[in-house]
Amino acid sequence: MEDWVERQKIFLQTIKGNVWLSLLESIPGTCFFLKDLEGRYMGANRAYANYLGVEHEGKVLGRTDFDFHPDDISRIYVNDDQKLVRTGEPVIDLVEPWKTFDGRFGWTVTSKHPVYDETGQVIGVIGVTQPSESETSLEEPVLSQNKEERDSDEQSRSDLQWRFLSQIKNGKETRKLFERLSGTAFYIKNCDGRFISGNQALRQRLGLGSELELIGSQDVDYFSNEIAEEFAEDERGVLETGNPVYGKVGLYYNEGRTLDWHLTTRLPVFDRQGIIIGVMAVIQICDGESPIAEGMNEGLFKATELIKQNTGRRVSSEEMATVAGMSVWQLRRRFKETFEMSPHEYERISRLENSRQALIEFEKTIAEIALDFGFCDQSAFSVQFRKQFGFSPKEYRNKQKGGGDSH
Repeated sequence: MEDWVERQKIFLQTIKGNVWLSLLESIPGTCFFLKDLEGRYMGANRAYANYLGVEHEGKVLGRTDFDFHPDDISRIYVNDDQKLVRTGEPVIDLVEPWKTFDGRFGWTVTSKHPVYDETGQVIGVIGVTQPSESETSLEEPVLSQNKEERDSDEQSRSDLQWRFLSQIKNGKETRKLFERLSGTAFYIKNCDGRFISGNQALRQRLGLGSELELIGSQDVDYFSNEIAEEFAEDERGVLETGNPVYGKVGLYYNEGRTLDWHLTTRLPVFDRQGIIIGVMAVIQICDGESPIAEGMNEGLFKATELIKQNTGRRVSSEEMATVAGMSVWQLRRRFKETFEMSPHEYERISRLENSRQALIEFEKTIAEIALDFGFCDQSAFSVQFRKQFGFSPKEYRNKQKGGGDSH
């Protein structure tokens, strides 16, 4: 473990600083911002720009809080930022008022960290903020400039941003912000697919406590071979091409440690020479009809929901086809195209994945758990479990609980 802690330290030190900002920009629903010492915005994601009432980041760069909020509110933000710069102490989950020029009022929860240059000097503030309740966006301000003047102004502010970002150290403080992202799991892996870092939301989904337990492990330590290989294939694509993957729909553990639909964004991690050295990702649970909105077939979504709601028994292909509104043949084709496995394989893996958590959480015998998850007896359950994960239910339970005997 000490070896992996040292490896993590070395790995994180080599990361090109701005990659953290790219990942923050990709997280929907979370407002991210970056300011210099004069309080000018040096970066923001689309969510934050919309929150301020403008279309995109370009209309935020180079401006200050006074351009978007009344003076009394802006002074609160400025005072908080200046205190952070003086002390170097992060601000965590600070409740702040929010007010617009047209008089609307609300509250936000904000976390901020200092930004350092290569010499260790504080050069700005980076933060994430989440409105306490949804607000409609402001109308875009009327611009008096003509198009040529606006283009020149935005280019000037873009140059200002670039000069600032080039000074940022290695993103150590930026990484800490990911611990504050509510409901969003975050991880970094090296090119071998081993976890280098992960926030609390990720560790909770994987059933881990500290980050030390995560470092050096792989997806196969937490998921079935099929699911782990799917993750590995997606990450190989990012490593080989350098192209990010945004908002891919797939299965991951939710906070209750059961498989559920999530949206995953993966970006390459570069060192200071521009060489890809790993992958970083954020994972957010889908809500409502998100999988359908992202392009998943509606019938297929209904079939997988039926499986999720009935992990205590086998769900036949005929049942799935009925709720999906398609023939069994069409269902099998859809599953093969989407998950690269048959409906039966998907259903079996889902029951086995959920049984792993039951082995840890409940004091039931293995025979009882086998029946709870739709297997005819302990023997059949053990055979399928070993085939899927490489060890028996008893071995898995003992490993997770640190020894002892199980029946």
